[in-house]
Amino acid sequence: MVIPAYLDGAIQAYFDVESNNKRRFITGLITGVGSMSMASLIGIYIGKLILTLIN
Repeated sequence: MVIPAYLDGAIQAYFDVESNNKRRFITGLITGVGSMSMASLIGIYIGKLILTLIN
């Protein structure tokens, strides 16, 4: 889910194309959702691991 932000940065760096607010918003939204989904999955995994260690 972070790939769109990397692609936007790479396009700006290598092809001398300036990003606009619409593109930044869309890539930021996708990246944010992906990051929070990954954090949630990691949190669930750690929580289950702690519960198995306690019990």
